[in-house]
Amino acid sequence: MTNMALNLAPFGRWTLRDKAAQSGHFRARHLDTFIWETFLKSIFLLLLVLLSNAASAQVQNTPVTDAKEIIGCWERVDFSDEAKKMMNEIEPWPIRYQWFCFESDGTLSTYASSKPANLTAAQLRDLLKSLPKTFSYSVLPQSIIKTEALSGKETLHWGAAFLGTSRAFDQKVIEKGTLIMSLFDQKKNKPVYWRYLKRVQ
Repeated sequence: MTNMALNLAPFGRWTLRDKAAQSGHFRARHLDTFIWETFLKSIFLLLLVLLSNAASAQVQNTPVTDAKEIIGCWERVDFSDEAKKMMNEIEPWPIRYQWFCFESDGTLSTYASSKPANLTAAQLRDLLKSLPKTFSYSVLPQSIIKTEALSGKETLHWGAAFLGTSRAFDQKVIEKGTLIMSLFDQKKNKPVYWRYLKRVQ
């Protein structure tokens, strides 16, 4: 059987508040499958909107299947305001420049600034060690990254995949291996926010 995740196009990423867990294990598994399938469909449709060449829809992406694949630090790709309006219905995190470190102990640390910075992974971790730890993460089946606030007040599910080939978009090159994630709105039944992360060395 063909793996749909390897046949759909590059651009996408999503998230969902965890309301299914309260309704039992079966429903949670069904919801994760639904999110992943919707992610694949949306990643295809968004690509057709952003790129004029429909043949690009054959670009292969690689689903995230293990936490080891995302361990490290990442910087959000800074798209133009015009591109962000085309891609996103909402902007939950408006600070322009953002970094994320997924650690081997399951900790997710974040840093944001209104000014650009050329930070290495070591510099990022040095900045983050003085800040309180507020999130944890895990990788679930169906290529879902679950992030949880340590306060217990927020749980989010992110469909995730790695960009299969480098693509030109928004006057920049989105490199192969970019981590694509998408925030899913259950009421609207579609992703409403997309984020692209490039690995920081």
